[in-house]
Amino acid sequence: MHRWYHRCMAMTLRLDPDEDAALERAARAAGVSKIEFVRQAVRRAVSGSDHALLERMLAEHAETFERLGDA
Repeated sequence: MHRWYHRCMAMTLRLDPDEDAALERAARAAGVSKIEFVRQAVRRAVSGSDHALLERMLAEHAETFERLGDA
């Protein structure tokens, strides 16, 4: 196996139509692609270092997160 093989990992994210639409709106509002929005969210979640941004996002997108949570 090549050493470079594990430098980037691909994954499939399955969303229902409502989740996808919510992600599309959130990414558009942030000015990034859906994949970049998800990557940024993952980075923030695992770093735990940007609580102010997380609180702002939760407040600004509360309805979207509620709909995602109901899925």
